[in-house]
Amino acid sequence: MKWFRCYTDIIDDDKLRLLAFEDRWHFVSVLAMKASGLLDEPISELRERRIAVKLGLTVREAAEVLRRLCEVDLLTTDWQPVAWDRRQYDHDNASERTRRWRERKQKQELASCDGTGDVTVTSPERSVTVTVTSSETETDTEETSYEVSRARTREKFKPPTAEDVNRYCRETGHHIDAERFIDHYASNGWRVGKVPMKSWQHAVAGWWRRDQDKAIPRGGTRARSIAEDLTDRSWASA
Repeated sequence: MKWFRCYTDIIDDDKLRLLAFEDRWHFVSVLAMKASGLLDEPISELRERRIAVKLGLTVREAAEVLRRLCEVDLLTTDWQPVAWDRRQYDHDNASERTRRWRERKQKQELASCDGTGDVTVTSPERSVTVTVTSSETETDTEETSYEVSRARTREKFKPPTAEDVNRYCRETGHHIDAERFIDHYASNGWRVGKVPMKSWQHAVAGWWRRDQDKAIPRGGTRARSIAEDLTDRSWASA
């Protein structure tokens, strides 16, 4: 949405105070039409009719308003506000203000690293790659890339195979039924509750702990396995 500058001294302007209240509003409306670009269109009967419609008047009534505003030197005979360029600026728009803000921010980042390193800004709008070089640290060069860290967080989860699970179990001692583990999580889209799984290794560890908890009866003593019963020779020492 376009806008124009209106200064506080408007209420003390002698020219405006000479006008009736309705003409003061007509003048503000003309300023709005100037900011919108209507008054910069070629002079024609159609433009005059459009101006009258904006003012809520007939073409004849609009012409009378123009005459009164010209008398106090607020408008020219072609509806142009007097001294418009002196009080308005071409760069009064959101995109230009955003561009200037980004330039100031980039200069501040550069100034903050004076004497300690070099900063390279690759794209102020989306991503920033910063390289800091300092002789006061133990390492000569430290590189920080925000894009790399963001890419790592966006890596897609890759479901394991039964062999992957079995290999991990052999390495960690978390022995579980790999096929049952795969079937369970594959059936629910590899989710932990309602949250997508991020680490199947942690899920294996949790699965193993739950199996261990189920093996402990309510009395608090873990049930003996068949292998333990077969190898138990405590009776021989009786």
